[in-house]
Amino acid sequence: AILVYYQATNLVNNEDSIITGIAEGNLRSDFNDLDIYPNPASDKIFISFRDQKKNSLTWKYMLTDHLGREVQSDVLSNRMIDLKQLSNGIFHLQVYSQDLIYSKNLLIIK
Repeated sequence: AILVYYQATNLVNNEDSIITGIAEGNLRSDFNDLDIYPNPASDKIFISFRDQKKNSLTWKYMLTDHLGREVQSDVLSNRMIDLKQLSNGIFHLQVYSQDLIYSKNLLIIK
């Protein structure tokens, strides 16, 4: 998958980038295949796939805020994402492997 981004001139911080879209890839939007819980969350979420074979793959994740700015990304470890450093808000979660991308919205309430 290729993430397309650009630098906008009207941002508060000129170092911020905005993700504008995804091209080339196997984007999956089947919300029933990827489970995140709890949602809303406060300090951590857990990720699981209904297709058990996908649980054994290596996955990465990226969280973006409502403006499309990346706020956190890493390799998905133990199917858990620590949210302690994030503030309240609505975030977009992408969970991806070499060939697949899954996407869900996440609400954080502390």
